[in-house]
Amino acid sequence: MHEEPIDLSPLHPAPARREAMVAAITARILAEAAAVRSPLSFVVGWMRPTLAAAATVAAVSLGVLAAGEDEPAGSTSTAMRTVADELNFPEPVAEWIADERTPSDADLIHALEGDLP
Repeated sequence: MHEEPIDLSPLHPAPARREAMVAAITARILAEAAAVRSPLSFVVGWMRPTLAAAATVAAVSLGVLAAGEDEPAGSTSTAMRTVADELNFPEPVAEWIADERTPSDADLIHALEGDLP
């Protein structure tokens, strides 16, 4: 063991340097506080990270859907399957999605009453 204490004085800045660092930090804080950010600038600032997260979620979701289950013999090829097929929607719901139409009131009533297979 060393009998001499370790000299930590190089880690302690000189008083003038410490005051300069404190002044620089304080000036930066005051400058940021003076710059008023509008809600629009806040939203624009989050646009890139939000788009990156959405792209990541879409890529992972498509990968999971593409992996899917093993298909039985004679079934539709994976390339011809739709998202509605992969998510196992009931047939009428898959038709609404494939036809790109909004279900009618009667369609919704039948769906809510459990008339769907």
